[in-house]
Amino acid sequence: MKTELVFLTGDHGSFRGSRFLRARQLCRITQKRLDPLGVQVRTSSEPDEVSGAVVILNKSFLAVTSAEQLSSLRARGNAVLADFIDHPVNPDLCRLVDGFLASSYTQEQFLQATFPKQPTFRVLHHADLRIEADCACGAPARVGYFGQAYNGLYVEQLAADGLCDNVHAGRVEATDWMARLADYAIHYTVRAPQPFDGFKPFTKGAVAARCGALVLAQRDEESLLNLGADYPFLVSSTTYDDVRAGILRIRDSQGGPEWQAAHEAMRNLRVQYGPGRIARSVARAFAAFR
Repeated sequence: MKTELVFLTGDHGSFRGSRFLRARQLCRITQKRLDPLGVQVRTSSEPDEVSGAVVILNKSFLAVTSAEQLSSLRARGNAVLADFIDHPVNPDLCRLVDGFLASSYTQEQFLQATFPKQPTFRVLHHADLRIEADCACGAPARVGYFGQAYNGLYVEQLAADGLCDNVHAGRVEATDWMARLADYAIHYTVRAPQPFDGFKPFTKGAVAARCGALVLAQRDEESLLNLGADYPFLVSSTTYDDVRAGILRIRDSQGGPEWQAAHEAMRNLRVQYGPGRIARSVARAFAAFR
């Protein structure tokens, strides 16, 4: 019987955020649930030192590992689960793991359909625990984009037009931007597609839900699965005129019935992405291979 769960990270320089949120913080969330059951939960960057454990391969590790290294991990009695998060899924590596973590609904559907013989466990991507919960309750109906501008569609143009403030949130070590979350009742989440994108988790929605804010999002499959088809503030197209109209509409709706309905959807989203729900999801994945 396995009594250890290890989040294995790599040294890829581009994925510091994933190492912090999806390994270290996720480890801490899971510890609270599994420690009382006698399970040691830890992070490691030393794959050769891990034996007889359930191992979750962080995106940063998957980006630098090899088929030989994965085979070696399994040969030492480890059950190995791949957590690609938003990185493109590598089919060659997928054939060498025992299962998957899915950080989004659409990724879960893809993995289940593409690799039906290996189990997939939905572990949605939580919001940074350093963010003060409910900090935006009572905030004015201002729109903010929190992230790196190139990842948001029209962010610089919207900022120039006075429709959306661009709040840079790039480095995981920097937390000064979190103080500004209290000033915005609306988070802009319409994404600019990137050639390196895999399945994007709904993390910006989780952040807004933790803050007590609303989101303006694109009407795509992931948004619908998270918010429901009745969420009133989804833009149907990504033309600038439609995005602009969506911003004006959500700002003008404050206090009205659509605003209230949207807050109810966000409260439901907050439950889905809460640390307790996330910890139970990881615990199910561990129990399947214990």
